Amino acid sequence: MNVEDRLKAALHGTAGLVEDRPRPLPTAARRRRIPRFVPVWAALIVALVMLGPFVLPDGESNAPIPMSSPSLAIGSAPEIYVAIYGATKERKSRFEIRSTATGELRQVNEAGNGESFVSIAAIPDDGKEGISSFYLLTRLGAGTLPGCTKYTVYGLQISADAGFSSWGGSTVTFEAVDGTPANLATTPKGDEIAYSFEGCGRKVIEGDTERYVGGVGVPGVPLFAHHWAGATTTWNAGGKVLNLAYSPDGHSLAMFRLRDAEAGREAQRELLLMRTANPDDTTTLLRWTEESGIRKDGAVRRPINAMISPDGKKVVVVFSGPDGSGTRLSVAERPIGGKGLSFREPLTPVVDHPVDGPVLVKQHPSGPELLLQAGATTLFHGGKIKAVIPSIEETPADIAW
Repeated sequence: MNVEDRLKAALHGTAGLVEDRPRPLPTAARRRRIPRFVPVWAALIVALVMLGPFVLPDGESNAPIPMSSPSLAIGSAPEIYVAIYGATKERKSRFEIRSTATGELRQVNEAGNGESFVSIAAIPDDGKEGISSFYLLTRLGAGTLPGCTKYTVYGLQISADAGFSSWGGSTVTFEAVDGTPANLATTPKGDEIAYSFEGCGRKVIEGDTERYVGGVGVPGVPLFAHHWAGATTTWNAGGKVLNLAYSPDGHSLAMFRLRDAEAGREAQRELLLMRTANPDDTTTLLRWTEESGIRKDGAVRRPINAMISPDGKKVVVVFSGPDGSGTRLSVAERPIGGKGLSFREPLTPVVDHPVDGPVLVKQHPSGPELLLQAGATTLFHGGKIKAVIPSIEETPADIAW
């Protein structure tokens, strides 16, 4: 499909949204707080009208959108997924909407006002038919105190045909050490939000005592927050947070963390299940030392990410191997409260090259399929089906479906 054909398809596919598309509330305050976005295909149309049908804004001639052929059978998985990218020197922060089956780029929206997207979480049971809803953790800019940066969580809705629908208002705004907020999570109905960060504040020295005022926690100490009914409660995370996920009823929060070594104890990776009303009420679902893992087929596989499934019934673990090399990813599961781990078939990994950076894993309540991001490679894992979803060779900050 050439550029002209794709533009015709895009215009034809979005024409039906002119009257029915949800719109942001028109209050002046919300317009100031909501970032501005210009769909990339709209700018492309202008360029084509002015420069001709075979010139793209970046000067590349008739650049194709990578697609798999034939289309991947995705079972009960969502038809689209969202990948977000932080700002770089060359490009603004953006989110991309892509086809799960083909990797086809459906829509791109760039951040405005110097903002940058950090993490995204799906709201699968928001009650809006034909709409996919998400929360988007966004970096706004300088905070009110030295060393603080302001962040917020926006609502986002995308129509079923992958056209951009509308923005909601901010649900929670906070300040943190720049670059530390991550791991956004929410409940199926979106009525609770969790995120990890490092607190910030103004340092005050009184005699031999050093304390921080105006912020939350002590800079450099990992925290996690639980926001519900307009109130936010924050706790010490006890280590670097690698993943967060709620139970379906929102009563528990699973945290996968890297706990630093202490006197007499090695560094550990732990999957904890905590009661949101009292995080001290904690169950350790899984634990490994940094040097340990699971020996499988003669090689040691080490956990690099873990979560509970959206139905709250299983633990899902992503392993790399052999010997933590970052290659040959594999996925294992077990019932919560059960023993041992059952590797998903095929055990042969979904990617067999070195992974640069963390491996992201997401699952939608609609089925058992997994969406993984290993460096710049997007992976679909559904039962015995495993496939690479074509996308650009760039590593996103987060993914969701």
